[in-house]
Amino acid sequence: MVVTVSMAIRVITIIMVIRDILVIRVIVVTMVIMVIRDILVIRVIVVTMVIMVIRDILVIRVIVVIMVIIAISVITVINVIMVFTGVYSIVIEEDLCWLYIRSGQKCQIIEKREEGGRGNPGAGWWAWQ
Repeated sequence: MVVTVSMAIRVITIIMVIRDILVIRVIVVTMVIMVIRDILVIRVIVVTMVIMVIRDILVIRVIVVIMVIIAISVITVINVIMVFTGVYSIVIEEDLCWLYIRSGQKCQIIEKREEGGRGNPGAGWWAWQ
């Protein structure tokens, strides 16, 4: 069988076209894989950022709660120190006077008011000396 030049050129052209199609297919697959990888990387970055933001919010909340607790503790300690060092005399309700009598201090009435409503039960004001 005699192979002519035109047949050889046709065969070579077909082989080159098939090779080009395969190369293009490989490039397309590679691009799709890279895009999927980029999407996954972006997703991981977004999830990481969300986790960090949530963690920061929780840390700030904990700090605020701790600061509030410390503020309440400091105010309570200052009040107790001022009362027991005599910086000022405390005005207390009638029901609490027995605490001071029990600790050896006198309790006397400094002002007797009329019966109060909800916000002023008993309405007796007592001071310790």
